[in-house]
Amino acid sequence: MKRLLLTSFAALLITANVFAGSGGPDAYGYTWRDNLEVNGPTYNWIDIISRPGSTLVENLSDDNTEGPFQMTFDFHFYWYDVNQFWIGSNGYIIFQNGQMSAPFPYIPSASQPQNFLAAMASDLNFDGPGNTAQCFYWRSPAMDTLVVSWLNVPFWDPTPPNYYQGTNSFQII
Repeated sequence: MKRLLLTSFAALLITANVFAGSGGPDAYGYTWRDNLEVNGPTYNWIDIISRPGSTLVENLSDDNTEGPFQMTFDFHFYWYDVNQFWIGSNGYIIFQNGQMSAPFPYIPSASQPQNFLAAMASDLNFDGPGNTAQCFYWRSPAMDTLVVSWLNVPFWDPTPPNYYQGTNSFQII
């Protein structure tokens, strides 16, 4: 069984209790728990930049997606399985072609889009001179783990603070 582990130094969680360490179940029985909770996942940060097979995602700009990219395994997401994804410039992956921009929808939502995962759904900026923003994805040699990292991506709004420190990543394990 594949598990989803969402890790971030600066993840923005839009929930009834922003500081909750766990939640759910939702209407489909899904729950979430962070690594600080009893029986939570073991924190295991995977730095993919220097790993063989790490792929730079080219052509991300303002409010766009790139893909599709293959997962090389089936990931059960709510009521269906997915094996490809698109990477959004605003800190999310989506399982069908499409893009999202501010204001971002809640997860889950009765309206579209419903099939995305967001580490940092914010108005991020890959454009402009001197911008060092990068995005990479990596699949494990066993083809059972997918990690997507957004690095040094500033917020679109130039009003300080307009950056975050660290890396926001999805880890689908």
